[in-house]
Amino acid sequence: MTTMKTIFLAWQNPLDRTWFPIGRLTF
Repeated sequence: MTTMKTIFLAWQNPLDRTWFPIGRLTF
């Protein structure tokens, strides 16, 4: 699943705070 990968990336990248909200929105 692409969504899961996006969330994983956001979680793995704590420095990228912008990814956090994006991953949550995609979920």
